[in-house]
Amino acid sequence: MPNTPMTRTVALICPNDPDRQHLAECRERWESKYRVFFHGPNAENAPADFDALAYVSSAVEELRAAGVDGVTSASDYPGCLVAAALVQELGLPGPSPQAVFRCSHKYYARLAQRESVPDACPSFWLVDPQTVGDLAGRLPYPVFVKPIKSWFSQHARRVDTPEELIEFATDPGTTAFLSSFVAPFDQLLGRYTDLTIKGGYLIAEELLGGRQVTLEGFVYRSAVTILGITDSIMYPGTISFQRFDFPSSLPLAIQRRMHDVAARVMMHVGFDNSLFNIEMFYDEATDTVKIIEINPRICGQFADLYEKVTGTNTYEILLALAAGEQPDLDGVQRATCNAT
Repeated sequence: MPNTPMTRTVALICPNDPDRQHLAECRERWESKYRVFFHGPNAENAPADFDALAYVSSAVEELRAAGVDGVTSASDYPGCLVAAALVQELGLPGPSPQAVFRCSHKYYARLAQRESVPDACPSFWLVDPQTVGDLAGRLPYPVFVKPIKSWFSQHARRVDTPEELIEFATDPGTTAFLSSFVAPFDQLLGRYTDLTIKGGYLIAEELLGGRQVTLEGFVYRSAVTILGITDSIMYPGTISFQRFDFPSSLPLAIQRRMHDVAARVMMHVGFDNSLFNIEMFYDEATDTVKIIEINPRICGQFADLYEKVTGTNTYEILLALAAGEQPDLDGVQRATCNAT
């Protein structure tokens, strides 16, 4: 589509098949406002082979020549990290690499949570596989252990004894993941942040439980807006997803507590001008809200769910924020308000 005076050009970095599907489904509502083009490989398929710094260097020149108004990504890794680097290099609207890494890096994310929302943060410990024997005997088992840059729950598991932790942390599969898979993560962290702990570590956390949900929202010009909360319904007796229900059936008072937790932590990390989602547990027995993890990106798997309920696909919001514009939330706010 040719540019018009009202059209804003947005580059979608490291695109994947769901990106194409969701954008096609809501095209009639965004195509008069945005020209969207895909840039870069679907690096999610093989992040260990992706040279993030080389890509950023070439992309800066290409995107500057294209006169883009915004850069964004729906890809968890490495897309949203690369997009943040490009935003900084090009001076475009979007979150800073420092803020994105403080969400994506599981250890720094927990530090930020402990500082800003301590009641919602579980106990946690940084695990260095090189010296795991020094820590293993001091943890209050059982614990849940995962890489500080996790991916689809790979190399994440419950650990019940010091011996299990040592075996897991030194397993060749784990150590290979902590060196090759995190290569783009380490490249970008070293170039674009002042954070010093790279991707070759694990994090151990106290076990969490309860009703699992995903809260999605965005920050626009330092103001947090919560879009809604989606319930994760598991198969009985398992941690396998059966379905997702939106809007959430949690009591309104609990949802408001989750809203407050999300706003406080996202402001604390300095996140701005993009979508985010936070997975949380509500434990009815202890009446506590705990953060599972923060994802500094759109929750792409729920884009069509929001569209079916509210009439607004969250990819529309993604494009508006990337272009530096206030998203139109009329349908979303009506639907979520009526549900509560």
